[in-house]
Amino acid sequence: MVSRRRITAGQVEDIEAVRVNPVLLRDWIFVDIGFSSTEESCGVAIGKDDPEEVTFANLVKKLAAQVAEVEKPHKPLNLLLEAPLSIAFTTDGNPTARVFESKKESTPPKLAELMDDTHRGWYYNAGANTMAGATRLIWELRKCKRRRDIRLFEGYAPRESERRDEIKSKKGDHAKVVRQLRALVKGEIRCPVLSPGKITVDLHVWPIVGIEGWDSHKPPKDNMIPPVVWVPPKCLGEEPESTIGQCPCAIVRNQVP
Repeated sequence: MVSRRRITAGQVEDIEAVRVNPVLLRDWIFVDIGFSSTEESCGVAIGKDDPEEVTFANLVKKLAAQVAEVEKPHKPLNLLLEAPLSIAFTTDGNPTARVFESKKESTPPKLAELMDDTHRGWYYNAGANTMAGATRLIWELRKCKRRRDIRLFEGYAPRESERRDEIKSKKGDHAKVVRQLRALVKGEIRCPVLSPGKITVDLHVWPIVGIEGWDSHKPPKDNMIPPVVWVPPKCLGEEPESTIGQCPCAIVRNQVP
């Protein structure tokens, strides 16, 4: 029997709620997806727990256990995946980078200030690899016995290895990315959270397969696109407090919807 519990896009307001009430973090899971056949290529942190590095198969088992949690049937699970959760196309129908992945003429100036000149996109190299992993993960969650709704959020924290067009990363990288994205959701790092309205500028954008709203003949409404928790290439990340104010993120954060 297929579960009636939904898998939907989260909302920026869900992130803001955590910053007001940190107790809500217990219903969050942070994942850095790696899609390897043998290695512990995924990072995962449940709530405030220390991140672990696990294989993809073990990641699926951990998440399936969480959505089947008997004691939390009415509490949605907020799942943040460091992988593309939306896909963009030009008006001609060709795949194209989303506005925060590569500078374009249509890129809002405040976003452009945070970006380097590296061209990357959801549809090739590391983006394609992690999107395949996210699609498979969502498929696994759709067919398992779910007692909780799942709200999805995209994390986007390109690493040096991705800038060299390599998919593999060093041991410990996945746990570091998970910590960074969790700190951003908590408001400890001053990076932007991009609303769907900002992602869909001049583009046709759909959520990836498995998220409600993807199977429409027309581009879905913005609330069907997961917001992006974005660590820009120029972000100083977890630098000491004395340098945070110098980070471009601190300058433009309140100016980016």
